[in-house]
Amino acid sequence: MLAKFAEDDRIEQMNAQKRRMKQLEHKRAVEQLLADRRAQFAAEREREIEERREASKLEEFRRQLIEEERQKLLREHATKLLGYLPKVFCMRPLNYGLLELSSPNQVARPMRATLALKTARLCTQCRGCLLH
Repeated sequence: MLAKFAEDDRIEQMNAQKRRMKQLEHKRAVEQLLADRRAQFAAEREREIEERREASKLEEFRRQLIEEERQKLLREHATKLLGYLPKVFCMRPLNYGLLELSSPNQVARPMRATLALKTARLCTQCRGCLLH
């Protein structure tokens, strides 16, 4: 009977040892999964940051290209558009060189003249205008 109890204790200890080993193995597997998931999230964050940097560089390049083309077109056609450009455009010192102006007042006079012509045309067409 003592031998049977001893055998049962030995089997129970072996089962307990196996159970502990399986628990440790499971714990290691879970820790490995968590570590893999953390690494995956970190890699994803890095990829997103890199994508944002690339998008930012591309957008900056695009803005620069648009600005260069804008200045090129203005250099070519600004004198023809002198009376039609908005005053805000003419107030920017950066644009003085494009228009070959020393101040924005040089543009304001043609604009006023253009507005007067448009108003005069309107008045002659409607004939009932109170402006005259």
